[in-house]
Amino acid sequence: TFPQYQVSDFHRLIASKLEAVERGEVKRRMSFVPPQHWKSQLASIHFPAWYIGRNPNNRIVTSSYSGMLAKNFGRQARNLIKDDAYRSIFPDIRLSADSQAADRWTINGHRGYYLATGVQGATTGFGAEIFLVDDPIRDAQEADSEVMRDRVWDWFITVVHTRAAAAAQIIIQTRWHEDDLSGRLLAEMEK
Repeated sequence: TFPQYQVSDFHRLIASKLEAVERGEVKRRMSFVPPQHWKSQLASIHFPAWYIGRNPNNRIVTSSYSGMLAKNFGRQARNLIKDDAYRSIFPDIRLSADSQAADRWTINGHRGYYLATGVQGATTGFGAEIFLVDDPIRDAQEADSEVMRDRVWDWFITVVHTRAAAAAQIIIQTRWHEDDLSGRLLAEMEK
């Protein structure tokens, strides 16, 4: 669905790990990729559309540093589902007529949905089988702020970790600071 995508070995590796999440073999996954390496195209746009095609009763929540960026991911994933190429692969998957907003759409005849929100955005009342966090920190300047890193951490612990404890949790991000969300999660793993 995206002919100009330049696939490399690390894209294949990320895709294989996302496939393992879909199969239920992996519940926690972090990938660290520099900016402009198509990580969001793979993980936050194509993966949710593919995942919903295979699991139309499941739910995905995607978050990023801004609601606008997360909404853009949702718009592109939604538009993939409307595309003829997608329908040739998943002919029974259709968006519900009454729920096709860029930041929240549902699958007709199924309970599956997609919700896009910014870090610290509202997810109350929305469960998920997949909780995907794509770049929770915007850039190096924001990552240098301990206040911003603490806000992202507090959001993750109080919203994602508690609300999506049984869900698969995927983080894909550029690492701007050793004490970012992924750094803190890695430190927790070592305890």
